[in-house]
Amino acid sequence: MHAPLSRSSNGFILLHTLWLLLATSALVAGVLAIASRASMDLALAEQAARRELAQESAVALVIHDILIRGSGSRWLRPPLATDTVDIEGHRILLTVQNVSGLVDAGTGHTKVLAALLAEVLDVGGANALAHIGTARGKTVAGMRPFSTYAELRAAAHLSDRDFNALYRHVTIFSGRSLPDPLLATPGLATVLRLNRGATQPISAMEAKGSAAGSTYRIEAVSVSVGDPGRQTLSLEVTITGRLRPGYLIRSWQYLPPDA
Repeated sequence: MHAPLSRSSNGFILLHTLWLLLATSALVAGVLAIASRASMDLALAEQAARRELAQESAVALVIHDILIRGSGSRWLRPPLATDTVDIEGHRILLTVQNVSGLVDAGTGHTKVLAALLAEVLDVGGANALAHIGTARGKTVAGMRPFSTYAELRAAAHLSDRDFNALYRHVTIFSGRSLPDPLLATPGLATVLRLNRGATQPISAMEAKGSAAGSTYRIEAVSVSVGDPGRQTLSLEVTITGRLRPGYLIRSWQYLPPDA
């Protein structure tokens, strides 16, 4: 016969069993927490994907309307066309502007760039202007100084905040030395002292024309109630006037919420 277990042995077994139960409970709780977090992350990722698809669909609607209606499109009302559309439960705010109304960071007149940078970046404008001037000075004749906004940002040594503030006023695709006064926003026209003249409505002849050869900045941001993702889809599109391709995407980027 086996000798009966002592009280100390029974106590040890009981404590060991309780410890195993506690460890198992903690492990299960940890697994459930991880699963819950993963489920939440997946839901947020799906929500973000749906929002981005809605933004892209809204931009596609704008491009299609411009291709079909030409300069008679409701999205081509200078200096800035703004409207909202509903896409799959998302309310998307759209803005469209001809980039000829923006300052070209690569070809713009130095005095124009200086005035803009001083207004937007304040004391940091002089340094940014010097860096941009250095980059432009190294450019081969006939070539654009910047082919992407990442290149412009790196060359000018801009922080996220400064780039976001500057981006709304500049382009790298107009090729102009001065913004077109009739296509510039009133705020930019005031800063640069552009003479916008009297605003004239589009004539019947112009309304039947084509937007071929023009480049437009199209921006889409979700303004749906309860949507935390306020990032902006911003792209620049050149209308070719051809059947295929009817347009060329020159730039495509998502701006952070604080832009």
